[in-house]
Amino acid sequence: MKIHVKTMLIRMLKWIFLTVCAVLLVIVNILLFWYLRPNTVHRNALERSLQFERMCVIRSGRHNSMTDLTRWNGTYYLAFRAAGSHFAWGASKIVVMRSRDACKWEPVAELRIDEDIRDPKFGQIGSKLFLYVLKNVVWDAAPYATLYTFTANGTDWAPFSPVRLNTESDEWIFWRPKTRDHRIWYVPAYWKDLGRVVLFTSCNGVDWNTVSSIYQGERVNETAIEFLPDGRMLALMRVEGGSSYFGDRMASSMIAASAPPYTEWSRVRSRLSRLDGPCLFSYKNQIYVLGRYQPETDDFLLKCGSLLSKKRTSIYKLSEDTLVHIMDLPSSGDTAYGSVVLNNSEMIFAYYTSAVTHDFPWIMGMFGRASIQVCRADCSGLNVAGDE
Repeated sequence: MKIHVKTMLIRMLKWIFLTVCAVLLVIVNILLFWYLRPNTVHRNALERSLQFERMCVIRSGRHNSMTDLTRWNGTYYLAFRAAGSHFAWGASKIVVMRSRDACKWEPVAELRIDEDIRDPKFGQIGSKLFLYVLKNVVWDAAPYATLYTFTANGTDWAPFSPVRLNTESDEWIFWRPKTRDHRIWYVPAYWKDLGRVVLFTSCNGVDWNTVSSIYQGERVNETAIEFLPDGRMLALMRVEGGSSYFGDRMASSMIAASAPPYTEWSRVRSRLSRLDGPCLFSYKNQIYVLGRYQPETDDFLLKCGSLLSKKRTSIYKLSEDTLVHIMDLPSSGDTAYGSVVLNNSEMIFAYYTSAVTHDFPWIMGMFGRASIQVCRADCSGLNVAGDE
């Protein structure tokens, strides 16, 4: 009897060992495939239509991400997050750099708080250059408040302070502020627990008043705005749907439009992609978007927003009822959160990406190295590229 039990135990341990080895072999092969597969970004349209040129690559930390770019007093200013990974990092910092030509950059400041810091956004308000950042303590990134600093000379930055809101709570997450007249500023913001996006306004960049609710529900969060030629405002929102690490079938982008005074909004859903980190800009009365794109989806592990999926930084066309994908920029893995400055017909833009020689899934890119890409393109080619 004892011999039989011993034999059964040996067989069971052998099967467990073989099963574990088989699982590990499958995992290793998947990781090798993800690591070795070539990048499939199509670049012909970029080279032909936009005269795309990579001006510089910035590697200040191991994982550089979440850019913003502006041109103030004749000088370009770039801000981005430098940390050890995409996730919460106590030693994270916001790096501010400047350049006269967007090619050669010099460091200006490294801004820190006593916890994770991310998502810098510039605002040229009054005679000062403001910078808004987000506070975070959750490992997988769930910012809970907005801080601001400013400079009057481009070199010396004030200590961080919380924005002042006319709401019961200050737990609102700012995105990129915009203005039509350089007197009245607007900023979209989402609630820290997701599911609500509102519009605030300010004249001084410090005190912000609520204008309206843009959308509620479906874990809506990151939202960008831009003005149409007739003064109406378009908003583009990231709609999470569910909270699964493998994405959600209902994940999408929401387009909203409103006429002054921006208190009533019409909404149209786009299922083209869940457009993360949107940046809206206008050229010749057409609104474009720089943001994240998921080129492949399915109904299993690669639903929209899945951590296992490929990601791209892409350019889109946006209207009141349509979002159209134009092209992908050289990108892979953890990527997007771009920013744009227009100088006549020239477009200077920045975004971050994992190594473009590979095609990592999003989750691998979040743990790996990422760099800031600063590029130049000819805006006149945007419509041509869109037609193609």
